[in-house]
Amino acid sequence: MFRVDAKQVTCPFKSPPFAVEYSKGHGECGREGEPPSRAESCTDDTRLVLRFQACPDVPGTEAAVEELECLATWKESSSHYLVGRMHHSLATTDEQRYRCFIYQKTDSRTYQLAQSGEATCNGMLTLGDGSRTLKLRRLDAPHTKCKFPSWVTQHGHWKSLDYSHYYHFSHRNASLKVTSLAGETETKLMCHTIVDSEKHNVAKLVVHVVSGCQGGYRCMTIHKRDSHVIQMQQSALFTDPVEACSSFNEESSYSSNTITMIAGKKLPGNKCPMEGRYSTVPSKEEPKEDFTFGEEAGASSKCGHHTSLQSLYVGCAPNHDTMEFQTNCRIVPTTSYSCHGSWKEDSTTYVVVSPVNRHSNDAHHYCFIFNQVGSNILLQRVAATCAIASRPEWMFNITEVGTCNETNAASSPNHLRYFPLIISFILLCVFYHNTQR
Repeated sequence: MFRVDAKQVTCPFKSPPFAVEYSKGHGECGREGEPPSRAESCTDDTRLVLRFQACPDVPGTEAAVEELECLATWKESSSHYLVGRMHHSLATTDEQRYRCFIYQKTDSRTYQLAQSGEATCNGMLTLGDGSRTLKLRRLDAPHTKCKFPSWVTQHGHWKSLDYSHYYHFSHRNASLKVTSLAGETETKLMCHTIVDSEKHNVAKLVVHVVSGCQGGYRCMTIHKRDSHVIQMQQSALFTDPVEACSSFNEESSYSSNTITMIAGKKLPGNKCPMEGRYSTVPSKEEPKEDFTFGEEAGASSKCGHHTSLQSLYVGCAPNHDTMEFQTNCRIVPTTSYSCHGSWKEDSTTYVVVSPVNRHSNDAHHYCFIFNQVGSNILLQRVAATCAIASRPEWMFNITEVGTCNETNAASSPNHLRYFPLIISFILLCVFYHNTQR
């Protein structure tokens, strides 16, 4: 009897992929010179996908894809058994899905299997008792000398800018596992071929990708943007590794297919680029809605419906690692961001930041994009990735009005908003003094 809701177990066939020879009693298919059949891994190691090819000269063979879900293993005397659930187009009932296997590891690279023809293990005593026999022979891995760049693997663990995915590089620097926020493995990648590593802080390589039980090859380009920031682009999926990078246009896929990744649990502060004092310039591209930060929305709403960015101070704090935003609403506190990494491409500067005082509706990190347009700068804030095509949360035209050194106590970010109060207090004191005479 097979339990229908049984929990899966790890399949006993280690280190796929395998070349497959199979027979249904009319001769073997898959020998050298014949169409190659394969057994490949899935993202979940409780599954194995079998890709059978037909041999024209062997009756009973046909091209088919079957997925083996491993449910139970045990040893009886000298025989090893496996119960699996088969998923393919012809298996529509439990009687057709459940199968029993008897298997043996004949050497370090080879497994011999016999598969039952019904949903039972009765009569399965030797490797010759099945309705179908299989021979799995481990393929030599062509990627043993292919490794991800050291400036990627030295951190080991990365996460996307929006915290939606985590990226775990192996200690051998050849594999990458992508997991979701919930910790579920979504994709496994293996370095296959290094295409170009000559450029400084840029690597292009072909990777073998497994997502679910679907596999193939992608062209991957990785850019080192700062000590704790990298960006990655990938091509579409190809069955032939040679084709992956030959048709990959990095420039056309950059904006729509760029993943920005950050390393470490807490990023160190770095000096902000674009140091100086800025003010806003009226523009038709500015958002119509109020300009608000985090939980300051309630405060800005008290100022009416015309709250907007008034000034920006970049790198003017003592450590030069902070951006400070001021609105035209006095009761809204200065909003500050710590700079963690930056880079420049042509006339565009990208800065990865985090809120100094993070509120519940703030992202952990943002990307500020400074795009020089004539004498002005288009400033955008995005949360998903550092790319101009990303949908910005807001954007403003700003212009530089001076350096940080030109600020004084009255015009610095922390004192400017209190200047009117100081003047009012002085005038009140003068008025009171005159009335006492």
